[in-house]
Amino acid sequence: MNNFIESHSDALARILFIYARLNAGIKYVQGMNEILAVVYYCFWKFGNEAIISTEYLESDVFFCFSNLMSELKDGFLRDLDREENGIDGKCKRMIKVLQMVDEPVFLKLERDRVNPQFYALRWLMLLMC
Repeated sequence: MNNFIESHSDALARILFIYARLNAGIKYVQGMNEILAVVYYCFWKFGNEAIISTEYLESDVFFCFSNLMSELKDGFLRDLDREENGIDGKCKRMIKVLQMVDEPVFLKLERDRVNPQFYALRWLMLLMC
């Protein structure tokens, strides 16, 4: 008798592993798990509400994650960090938005010399959630 209980984290790990193996130029980079978790949760949650099927949950999530990563992969390539589509460029764009939307918060972070990479990416990930 098999006592192994399949968990959501097992499925997420498999998806990330297969993605990394199929995309040798990117592999796995910290932060991909946060993007994948949001996609997985949406499929799982809405599948349980019978809006979409969970029969092929893992393969459907992998397909959507792969397509999403084709748009986001520049942000995960260290060689492109300094480019407009890299981490630095994304942070600069977010800082400009923050300055327009909430200037007191922007000024406080600037005054305290908080590096935007310490908060900008986390905020963007939370917005996805």
